[in-house]
Amino acid sequence: RSTREIEVGIAAVRALDPLGPAQAVAVKQGSVIAVESEGTDDLIRRAGELAGAGVSLVKGARRDQDRRLELPTVGPGTIEALAPVEASALAIEAGSTLIVSAEAFYREADLAGISVSGWLRTEGEG
Repeated sequence: RSTREIEVGIAAVRALDPLGPAQAVAVKQGSVIAVESEGTDDLIRRAGELAGAGVSLVKGARRDQDRRLELPTVGPGTIEALAPVEASALAIEAGSTLIVSAEAFYREADLAGISVSGWLRTEGEG
């Protein structure tokens, strides 16, 4: 189930890219249930309230984002926000997402049972 949800989330992040600043979406049962508007932690809380346990989070950079100055970021705090809503998966854009305290991030994800994966933009996509 998580693989399909991640595919839906990636498609949503790509589709939303030209429309605004959203860098992340939450997906459950094949539907986008929340879009980042004020920050990832708020998105996660909102997704948990709306859909309960088992949400997947997909995060990526905007195509027009200057990657020298600003990157989507995850870290142990992201896992701390995902754990209480019993998230099942986190997919981050490979090569465009900064992982803070990577060792602790992966350890916390493992302890919380949250699958972490990366995804790539296709050539010419940005």
